[in-house]
Amino acid sequence: MKVSVSVVDVASKDEIYTWADEVVAEHGAVNLIFNNAGVNLDYDFKSMSDEDMDWLMDINFWGVFNGTRAFLPYLEASGDGHVVNVSSVFGLVSVPRQSSYNAAKFAVRGFTESLRMELKANGALSRRPRFIPAG
Repeated sequence: MKVSVSVVDVASKDEIYTWADEVVAEHGAVNLIFNNAGVNLDYDFKSMSDEDMDWLMDINFWGVFNGTRAFLPYLEASGDGHVVNVSSVFGLVSVPRQSSYNAAKFAVRGFTESLRMELKANGALSRRPRFIPAG
């Protein structure tokens, strides 16, 4: 079994897509992706800046979304693709001072559940994407 390690900024869509191409070039196929990105901010909504919210969403939601999108064609091509998007218990329940984190993790959950339904209807992957609450 060949293993490789890469450092990728999940907030960078370009880096994620380049990485997906590099993984396939090096390994020939992709069968499994785990999207697990998360940072946190402890702010009440009124005092959080737009820049802080963008930073958190770029990592916590867009990192998962773009990771799934970049690898999905390769997973489908493998005939045995698996997507695991890891969220948080805060994708199930909300708490004060975590509005940005809650928003991102609820978004991961909604995205993954919708994607699972789409792929099930199309018969695209042998295993459907799963939402896994962590934390």
